[in-house]
Order: sequence, then structure tokens, then C-alpha cells
Amino acid sequence: MTKTECIIYKNNINHNGYSRIGNKLAHRLAINAPKDKQVHHKCHNKLCINPDHLELLTPSEHSKLTQRETPHYLLPKTLTLKCKRGHWFTVENTFVREDNGRRCRICTRKNSLEAYHRSKA
Repeated sequence: MTKTECIIYKNNINHNGYSRIGNKLAHRLAINAPKDKQVHHKCHNKLCINPDHLELLTPSEHSKLTQRETPHYLLPKTLTLKCKRGHWFTVENTFVREDNGRRCRICTRKNSLEAYHRSKA
């Protein structure tokens, strides 16, 4: 893991959860990444721009590393980071179905409670 704290940059977050500065990704600007390299977040925080937490990898290296490191609940079929009602898919808020799809725990609880009250009415 990393010895220093993350430096979080939260301006202009795109649909993939990365911050942008203008039309550039902030973490790529933080280490002046060349176009043929990908930037890996060693801290697993997409908003971090601390150069100590970032490393340059080839696309092949990055793909192998992220498949090995990334928990299955963070490997969605789509690139969304939030459920359709806007709740973040976090460790605590993500339920992984048998088909490896994700469910938002907040929405699941709310739907169950509403169904319960309908059945009692």
C-alpha cells in the first residue's frame, strides 16, 4: 500500500469516476503520462492525484494488474458508479447477485419495505 495520504481532486468528475481538468484526466496530468501508457492508482482511489500513488503501465500490464487486484463488485458489466437512483456502488452498499450483476442495498431495502407495506394494506 502507499505510505502517504491521497490527494483528492473532485472537480468535474466524469461518468467513470475520474476527475478532469478541462478535457484531460487529472491523474494523467499529475504525472504527465504519455499517450501510450496507462496510469494505475496503487491506492485504488480514482480521484487521487498524488504522484506517489500513481504508476505508468502499458495497457497490457494495467489490464492484468487490475483484473487481479480489483474486487469483483467493482468490475461491473457497465461503467456506472451509481445505481439508477444515484446511490454509490461501494463495498458497504453493493450486493452481488448470482449472475455477477450488482444491486444497490439502499434501493433493495427500500423496495422490500414498500412491498411489505403494500402487502399489509
